[in-house]
Amino acid sequence: MLSTAVLLLVATCSTPLPQAPDTSLFAEPFQLIVQGSPLEAEQGYPAPLPVDFDGDGLFDLLLGQRSPRGGELLIHLNQGTPEQPVFSESSLFEAAGAPVRIPVG
Repeated sequence: MLSTAVLLLVATCSTPLPQAPDTSLFAEPFQLIVQGSPLEAEQGYPAPLPVDFDGDGLFDLLLGQRSPRGGELLIHLNQGTPEQPVFSESSLFEAAGAPVRIPVG
């Protein structure tokens, strides 16, 4: 029984590992600035999604974050240009007139 387990482990470990993705497809990372300060979240790590929320042709940011109130979605509207975005202070993403909350836990 022990020898079977060892052979299985060796067979599993000898499988070639997948190749790392081609990172040349991605732009260099950069820090997002909102009202002159780096974009931050109350807790955890922000996950910004660029979307044009107000139909002005500029990418705004939808930001998911954890907070003491549960999961929240925040919007930062782009008040700049496509080449030089200037993001507003955040406002809560709302649906049917109420802030969207995502249960955590």
